[in-house]
Amino acid sequence: MAQNESEETQPGNKKKRRVIVIRGHSDSAKTTPRQKLIRRVIILLGEITACGILTLALLSTLFVFVVRPILEGFSTDACSSDMQLLDRLGRFDLPRSATNLESSCWGIQGWVASARFEMDSDDLDAFIASTLLEEPLAQGEPPDGYGNIYGFEFNGESYLYGTFEMPELEQRILIDVSDPETYVVYVTTLGG
Repeated sequence: MAQNESEETQPGNKKKRRVIVIRGHSDSAKTTPRQKLIRRVIILLGEITACGILTLALLSTLFVFVVRPILEGFSTDACSSDMQLLDRLGRFDLPRSATNLESSCWGIQGWVASARFEMDSDDLDAFIASTLLEEPLAQGEPPDGYGNIYGFEFNGESYLYGTFEMPELEQRILIDVSDPETYVVYVTTLGG
């Protein structure tokens, strides 16, 4: 900004008074192209930051009011407290003799229901009939795909196992038959 100074003396007054006149000027007249570019970049960064903050606010609101309630419906606690949900998602019926049940269900785009329980060996045929398996159970060491990837560790000596697979639905069953009285059953059903 430019300043002009002048001194005025008023008639009958011997004191001098200084008057400063400030003239405005346009920034663009003296701004270099580089300064314009820097200013535009700063404005653009500000706009990007504002959009990012708004996006985060929207996503957190979406999570709190939409995604979280859905996930709570398919949380790991849901199957342990709701046996009908476990039966429906797991696509099997728990035998009456089932004890020591550990289960979990979860999902986002698809879903997984897993269970580990013990049952009387007499309930084997009725349990298998309630599953998706179409082929007889195989006996021996389970294939690599039956490892502890579903959260259960297997430490038996003798197993029966079977798999049902079709597009968007799979069920794997592993049964530890080391104890002839009580079988330990591992079931995992995936869908979606």
